[in-house]
Amino acid sequence: MDLYRIVNIGLEDMKFHYDLLIIDLDGVVWRGSKIIYDNVVALKLLNDLNVKLIFASNNSTICRRDYALKLSEILGFKIPITHVFNSGFLVSKWLLDKYGVKRVYPIGEHGLFEELSSNGHIIVDGNIPSEIEVVVVGLDRNLTYKKLEIAHKAITRYNAFFVACNEDHILPFDDWSIPGAGAIVASLIKSTGVHPIVIGKPNPYLAEVILESFNIPKDKILVVGDRCDMDIAFARNAGLDCLLVLTGVSRIEDVEKCKPTYFAEDLLQFIKNMVNGL
Repeated sequence: MDLYRIVNIGLEDMKFHYDLLIIDLDGVVWRGSKIIYDNVVALKLLNDLNVKLIFASNNSTICRRDYALKLSEILGFKIPITHVFNSGFLVSKWLLDKYGVKRVYPIGEHGLFEELSSNGHIIVDGNIPSEIEVVVVGLDRNLTYKKLEIAHKAITRYNAFFVACNEDHILPFDDWSIPGAGAIVASLIKSTGVHPIVIGKPNPYLAEVILESFNIPKDKILVVGDRCDMDIAFARNAGLDCLLVLTGVSRIEDVEKCKPTYFAEDLLQFIKNMVNGL
């Protein structure tokens, strides 16, 4: 579909109710390696309407800088790094604001390491578990038993603080799904008997950070996501309106379960519905 084909339904004259969207990435902008085209078309339209687009992902494997570059390339307009939030950044900021600089053992990938380092946290390799003050767990597709062993020992023997980027049990990937960070977190909960502080969605901390950064009232903010247990629960916890799109994990039968403010096949369909008063 050509972006400008849909001007026939009056979108060029519409006034959108929301001034800011908090948009999930996996399952909304893309699914694995595949771009979700109708959602991208909708985001271009909303940008033309001067709606502020904020992107927020629980995926900590990619740093905010790289997310901003990738989104700018996909959307065809610049996405500033200040408009991108991921769970690695949120963990890093939360630790710094609450406890200051810490010695951290991350189970994760490059994006998590970069976000922790950018706020001055000291990354330790785990050779001396007693030096670890905080164990931070995100998605790690190079997970080894040794990493779990080090984290387990730091938490159980040396009382390291246990923080999780998120507890997403799966990630949408192409035409199916893969295990998420929550699968790794669950392993450490089982072995240590300790439940982590979870900073990513559905924790409303993300909303606190966004509300501090952008002077927009809550009733003018819409959360857009594909997951009942993360995106919609986050919106509910933060007191924000939400749209469940069926382009990722959730299906039509999930709508009754999580009761979003709105639901639609995709973001473009939602905009069309608003124009048509549905």
